[in-house]
Amino acid sequence: MTARRTDATLYRGLFGLLLAQLLVAVGILLLRQPGGVPPTLRAKSVAAISGIVVTTACGGWWLSQATRRLSATSPATAVAGGLAASLIRLVVPLTMLGWLQTDRAGELVSASLQRFLTETLITSYLVLLLVDILLHIVASRQGCPDVLNRDST
Repeated sequence: MTARRTDATLYRGLFGLLLAQLLVAVGILLLRQPGGVPPTLRAKSVAAISGIVVTTACGGWWLSQATRRLSATSPATAVAGGLAASLIRLVVPLTMLGWLQTDRAGELVSASLQRFLTETLITSYLVLLLVDILLHIVASRQGCPDVLNRDST
């Protein structure tokens, strides 16, 4: 795989993740209007959650694509990079989700805001996970050589 193709895959993936999160954020703002959460606080909450989740998703995508280049010469490095990318994608959202379930979070924010933050976090994470999986499928197919059919020769 050439460096130019790998860079294009990297940038397409980052663009896809950013676009997906933008659509999720707009959808949440337009469709989800919980009682007890003012519109300005709702917009700030969606922006904060979106920023955090899309940063971890883009960081994981970048790391997995950067280490994928090494898969032919150093497979162990590529595997370690893939595991580290998965860890990056998981740790921050799961830590936030865990904190939102604590009593301390219940003391700092109202129950309706806490529920809204949890729903926004889970929705954003799952959509970006789906996009990330689809991007990996597309990226892995681009690097596959054509297989000759023995029956046709």
